[in-house]
Parts: sequence; C-alpha cells; structure tokens
Amino acid sequence: RFYGPWSAMLTNVRKRLRSLEEQIEIFRRREARILERRQQVQERTLKAERLREEEKRLLEENERLRAEAEKEMTIKALQQSLTDMQTKLRECKWETSVTQKAFRDAQAKLEEAQSELHTLENQLKAKRELAELLQNVVECAERPEWTEDWECKGCTWSNNNSLQECEICDRARPPVRGGEDADEQ
Repeated sequence: RFYGPWSAMLTNVRKRLRSLEEQIEIFRRREARILERRQQVQERTLKAERLREEEKRLLEENERLRAEAEKEMTIKALQQSLTDMQTKLRECKWETSVTQKAFRDAQAKLEEAQSELHTLENQLKAKRELAELLQNVVECAERPEWTEDWECKGCTWSNNNSLQECEICDRARPPVRGGEDADEQ
C-alpha cells in the first residue's frame, strides 16, 4: 500500500480513468444515435426512390389510359380521365418534391452527423491514448524502487531524484539548493 502523496495521486489517476471511461460510454451512445440517423436517411432515400418509381408508373399508366381512351371512350370521358391523371401526377410530383426536400435535409444531417462522428472518433482516440498514458503513469508510480523524488513545477509530477527532466512533460529539473530539491524547500 502507498501512503501520502502517492496515495492521493493514484486516487486522482483512478478518478480520471473512471471519468475517461464514462466519456467513452457517452461517445458510444452518440455513435449509436448517429447510426440511427444514418438508417433513417437510408429509409427516406428508399422512400424517395419508391415515389420516383410510382411517378414513373403513373406516367406510364397515364399514357396507356390515353391510348385506351382514344379507342374506347368518348372525348368527354377521356378528358375526365386525363384530368384525374394530371391531378394524381401533380400530387405525386408534390409528394416527390416534399420527399426530395426531406432527403436533402436528411442528407445534410447525415453529413453533419458523419462530421460529428469523425470528431468524436478523434476525441475517443485521444482519450484512449490519454487513458493509456495515465495507466503507464499509474504503473510507474507503483514501482517500489523510486526514492528521493522531486516535483515538476509544470505538471506537479513527482520524478525520480536521478532524472534531470520530468517524465511527463519533459521540463528541466529545477536547480538543487543545499543538497535538497528546490521544490522541497
């Protein structure tokens, strides 16, 4: 067991590791939300494609009905059928335009989400590297052969007396006065 400043430092490092693990969990949840958004965009894309196919089918059906109407219907019946098809076509075009707008909006959201995901992945990578560094610090701190330490003025890390630079931030050791470290006076 360690006592004194080692114990407090190890406790702080463990707290920091727990905090990093919680942040990693937050990033995982954000990633799940982004994937869900991506799925929604894909579903909207499929819906837009189906509406385009329906529009194409309706246009083909309109042409077919025109041909049949010329053979079987009177001019008045043909005009009514044409009016109905034009109404359906307008409705379909309106639905298509609404869906295309929704698709563009979803696509913009997807790009934003992908950008956020990229940022989160970079942050997660940095946090993992920091966690690994902190784990190395904990392992170094638990080594029993360290004695007569000096504290770095930059990062407050306690360094082995034989070192001339801080292990963490590479800052030069302060000058020694009267046989003791300047940090200890």
